[in-house]
Parts: sequence; C-alpha cells; structure tokens
Amino acid sequence: MRIAVRSIILATLVLAPACGHPSGNSLAPAPARARIEMLTMSEIGQGSNFSNIYDMLAQQRPRWLEPRVAEGSTQTPGNVMVRVGDVEYGPVESLRSLGTGSILSIQFFDPATAVSRWGNNYAHGAILIKYRPMVQ
Repeated sequence: MRIAVRSIILATLVLAPACGHPSGNSLAPAPARARIEMLTMSEIGQGSNFSNIYDMLAQQRPRWLEPRVAEGSTQTPGNVMVRVGDVEYGPVESLRSLGTGSILSIQFFDPATAVSRWGNNYAHGAILIKYRPMVQ
C-alpha cells in the first residue's frame, strides 16, 4: 500500500509541471508574444475630420507609416504593407485612397508577426484595416 501511494505521489510530482505548459516541457521558454498595436474606436472616431486613413495615421500613429528594415536583415528599409480585411491592398501610400468612414478597427503588426501570418511580402510589417459590414 505504501509503495502504491508513493508511486502515485511521485507520478503526480513528475507529471504535474508538464501538464501546465502548452509544450509539455515546463523548462521550455514561453513563445514570444506577438506585438500587435490597435487604434482604438475613440481614436478612429476622432479621425473622422481627415479625408483619408493615411492622414489620420500620420497624425495619430506616424510611426506605423515609416519604412522599416526586416527583422534580422541588413537590407534597406521597405514599406509596411496594407491589408483591408482578407485582401492585400498595397504599401502605406495606398492608405491615401481609403476613407475614414465605417472603420471597425485598424491594427499594426510588427514584421515577425506579419510574416508569420501573411508571408514574406510582409517582412516590414502590416497595417490591417477592417470596415463595418454594409447593411442592405
């Protein structure tokens, strides 16, 4: 009986830490947290006096528009890419053709997160714009 109790306690002590960590290895480092920045609804609402999203971001998040060097690269800086919903829209200059009305959210994704989500074309980061669905 004592051996069975000791075996159960030992098994619990050995297995418990592994159960609490998603990788199953309690000594493995936690995955790097993705850096995603969001423009809040109140800030988007304040942007309604701008004629396009580029001008709004130039005022509220100018750093999002700056060319960047891809992480781990020594190449020249490149353009952050823009997505509108599930569609690639173009470089940040394309934001000049998008109005500020009906925006649901605007998010900036750092280069590593953007590449892992959409591929190598996003090596300099991404801006994701979601509009409210049109009601018919």
